[in-house]
Amino acid sequence: MDEAEQSIWHLLNSTTDIENYRVDTIAMFSQLLQEGDRTWLLDADLTNTAIEFTSGLVNRQDFEPYIVLNNYLFEEPWNITIYSGNEPTGLQQKLFDYLGNHKKCLLHLDSQKRKGKYSGVNIERMVNKQYPHLKTLLIDSHTVQNPDHPAYRILTDENIGDRLSGYDLVIATPTIETGVSIDTKGLFDAVFGIFFGVVSADSVRQALARYREPVERHIWAKTYSPISGNPDYKQALTRQSKAIRAHTRGLQDADLGHIDVNPSPVALTTWAKIQARVKADAIRFRDAIIDGLKADGHIVTSSDDIDKAESKKLLEIATVNRDESYSEECEAIAEQVTIDDERAKQIEDSKSRTDEHKCQLRKYKLIKSYGVEVTPELVQLDDDGLYKKLRLFYFLTDGKEYLKPRDKTKLSNLLNSKGQLWQPTANKALIRGQIDLLRKLDIVNVLMQPEREYRGADADLVKFKKRVIRHRYAIRTMFGIEINPAASAGMATIRVKLYHDRLKSII
Repeated sequence: MDEAEQSIWHLLNSTTDIENYRVDTIAMFSQLLQEGDRTWLLDADLTNTAIEFTSGLVNRQDFEPYIVLNNYLFEEPWNITIYSGNEPTGLQQKLFDYLGNHKKCLLHLDSQKRKGKYSGVNIERMVNKQYPHLKTLLIDSHTVQNPDHPAYRILTDENIGDRLSGYDLVIATPTIETGVSIDTKGLFDAVFGIFFGVVSADSVRQALARYREPVERHIWAKTYSPISGNPDYKQALTRQSKAIRAHTRGLQDADLGHIDVNPSPVALTTWAKIQARVKADAIRFRDAIIDGLKADGHIVTSSDDIDKAESKKLLEIATVNRDESYSEECEAIAEQVTIDDERAKQIEDSKSRTDEHKCQLRKYKLIKSYGVEVTPELVQLDDDGLYKKLRLFYFLTDGKEYLKPRDKTKLSNLLNSKGQLWQPTANKALIRGQIDLLRKLDIVNVLMQPEREYRGADADLVKFKKRVIRHRYAIRTMFGIEINPAASAGMATIRVKLYHDRLKSII
């Protein structure tokens, strides 16, 4: 199994189609390992976690791992420039300078959607504005499925080098992170990378190595990643276990039979260990990338800081471009024709999808979710998480009686034929535990008063604060919100206001 670490993480954590069949896929993988004579794990960053996962699935007493250590370092190391700052404006300036001087560039990103200032679609839009004569290619999860786009099915093309030839700028999202090797020389003069931490530090290094020629690399990465958190895998397992019990407690009489919430302990433990490792790197995301690149034998230097006035100007350009691009997308969705259930299913099931199909399907889902006319404003509100908040509020209030049937149906769909489920997926899909907790906090009566001016000394807020502190571990488990009760008495008003704002943001 090549790229063993990322293959295992994909098996355990991917949100692609495998998510619907994860338990069965793990079982089939285990059977394959048990029936095989030998198993080979190949990875430049192979860890004990992958070895223990594989040996755990084999589950044979005579299974003994044999490790071959390859101390190879790059014979032609990359010259890598690291850009500092809170925004990638220094790298933005360098990239546009190179493009203006007729240098061909490959740009790796971890952002695809139009809401990101430096997402693939928005950087391509900026480049096409400034250099309309240049030829650009965007490779992301949508363009490789779009028969009208030049990137259609490019990742499965043996002649990917020929497909990339002739472009001045190729922009790649994590779609091209692993499993793709671009060996053709002379395609690019430089490789750039902008990483906000949506992917792991190891994934960044994998992406930067897709183009094999040792041309110069230019990288900006956020200091820390938004996926950072407590890197204790045992606590993660405990939270998953508590959450699934809270979600399913009220469904035990729902005629679902016995539910096996942990059919593969070694798989769930491995998921928690890899997640903990990713979170540990995320805390020091930029440094973790640099350390890994240096360990690979590359030469890493820091760029000079860009002038503050110039940085501000470039950031404003990126922001205006993002706002225009996002507004265009929201309007395109709202203006699409309304399709029926049959047509939506056809598009959903198809492996090819044009821009028009993508917008039609999004509009269809918005109509199904909200039952109102779709406007650009509704698209934006939905992107900001409106539906999830409305759903929680509904089941907290008028929809109480529908909560159990809703979660029963969800749970039934999550179970395989043996009554087994994958805890991380189930805990994202079910909401019974969250609703029960919010009721214990009495959050609706206390916080849902739009005209009220809240004061820390208000009697109901003081009681609310005590309830929040009493249930702080459950709040962390169900919502990922950390509550710190250790603060001075003089901070009472601020503390209660903090609880109010953070918890109110949930609904």
